Amino acid sequence: MSRNGIKMSLYGRAKTGKTRLLATFPKPVLIIGGEDGTASVSTLDGVDFIQVIMRGQDPPVGVDGKPKPHIYLDQVGNLIDEVRPSKYATVGLDGASFVADMYLAQILGVVKLPEQKSWGMAAREQYGQQGLQMKTMLRSLLDLPQHVVIVAHERNFNDDGGSSELITPHVGSALSPGVAGWLNGAVEYICQTFIREQTVAVKESMVEGEAPVEVFTKTGKMEYCLRTGPHPVYHTGFRLPPTAGFQLPDVIVNPTYEKIAALVRGEQYRPAAKPLPSPRK
Repeated sequence: MSRNGIKMSLYGRAKTGKTRLLATFPKPVLIIGGEDGTASVSTLDGVDFIQVIMRGQDPPVGVDGKPKPHIYLDQVGNLIDEVRPSKYATVGLDGASFVADMYLAQILGVVKLPEQKSWGMAAREQYGQQGLQMKTMLRSLLDLPQHVVIVAHERNFNDDGGSSELITPHVGSALSPGVAGWLNGAVEYICQTFIREQTVAVKESMVEGEAPVEVFTKTGKMEYCLRTGPHPVYHTGFRLPPTAGFQLPDVIVNPTYEKIAALVRGEQYRPAAKPLPSPRK
């Protein structure tokens, strides 16, 4: 498998900056979307978006009433082959969870799965077929020489709908356990996006006449974050080179490709850090 570019599995809740981070990767960027959720990057230069839809589904249309760029699910493999010798430096699958649902819908012979999905809607063999199709498609993507980012929502794999507090949560990409486990082993970088309230350190005198001490206070501002370091709940993994002379930060605030690339090179992030060279086409 070619490893010329960064291969990353990126997951998180809705509107936590996943697509925005993908759009900071080297341009041109091609986003293959399982849903049209790219409003945050639609006006950026160097970012192209093409939506995957099912046969029998109405094509997506813009405000001008014209169809938006799209392909059918059975054309994804051909698109990946066409992308290999192309202008794109980065290829992202944005909405891997939705594409997985499309594969299952295709197997079941329906255009769309019901909103409330359950394990009883398909036989074990059909889920196995879905997993095989997803792995085949993801393997083709990860074999590209470009940077490749697989974006998905997050899922608590121990959430059975009950209220037991004895089961430790385990959160990762919202794919089937078999596909998620395979993907985790196929990429070098597994990261989670989230939003938290900003905290800053300030000097305050706790007792009159004594030297001020450093205390942490929340500012009320929210910041986008990327979890990279090991965590007991969230599945993360980040491969640093053995020459790195620092400890991987648990979180990157306001993450960008440039910050990630600095860590990949074994450097602590500096604003002037040079990006990794674009992988060969």
